[in-house]
Amino acid sequence: MTLVALSDVPTVEIDPSALSAAAESLRNHANSATDSADQIMTTWNTLPASYEAPESGELLARMSVVPRAADDFAETTRRVAAIMAQLADQLALARAQETSSGPRSPASVKPSAGFVLRPTTWVSAAQTTRGGPGSSSAIRS
Repeated sequence: MTLVALSDVPTVEIDPSALSAAAESLRNHANSATDSADQIMTTWNTLPASYEAPESGELLARMSVVPRAADDFAETTRRVAAIMAQLADQLALARAQETSSGPRSPASVKPSAGFVLRPTTWVSAAQTTRGGPGSSSAIRS
């Protein structure tokens, strides 16, 4: 069996602070979308005072979709921003742990958490215990 060295694992070249800033910007844009939709509806709701036509009622009714669509967009955008912020936090934590632990040799990495690479499948580290499906003298701690 071939063990995977840490140098074989690709690094993630994402700046956690830049990702966090992008998440905050996305969250701000979501809020702007909701505010803009509210302003549009306020403006459109003043239309009956200055515009009279047979289709004005239908026009206003069709415009009622704008705030709902903006709210849906904003909610989805906020969820994406929250996921991005969580990823940024996790990347920052991983970088801090990597920096504090220094370089490690493959022999010092114990399969106590995460996954162990097999030639054809991923095996959970929990399965690598003595007698488990992935047990092997090469991966026991």
